[in-house]
Amino acid sequence: MNKISKMLREVIEKKEKSSIRRVAREIGIDHGSLYRAFREGGNPEANTILKILDHYGYDLIFNKRKEARSLMKGFKISCPHCKEKVEIVQVTKEITKCPKCNKPLARKGRLLSGG
Repeated sequence: MNKISKMLREVIEKKEKSSIRRVAREIGIDHGSLYRAFREGGNPEANTILKILDHYGYDLIFNKRKEARSLMKGFKISCPHCKEKVEIVQVTKEITKCPKCNKPLARKGRLLSGG
């Protein structure tokens, strides 16, 4: 279950003391679809997430952190040009270059695939 699904289920069941079946009926969504969205590996649509939050009076707000965190930090990739193993130590918006061949590893936040 992804973080958003887990958070929504917690809102429904613990904070609002309701059930998936009840909230589905109240917001006009098939309860089976809602159960599937909340099960392990489920992926609720943005529209469903917003309907549930709106129903209970919550707002979805995105705040940009001052410093970006990266799940990729410490991850090793192979340079698509020279095949050198490169450890990611910092993720920036700038083009990241291979320390061996000085060619780009990523552009616009996307890693280049090796080939």
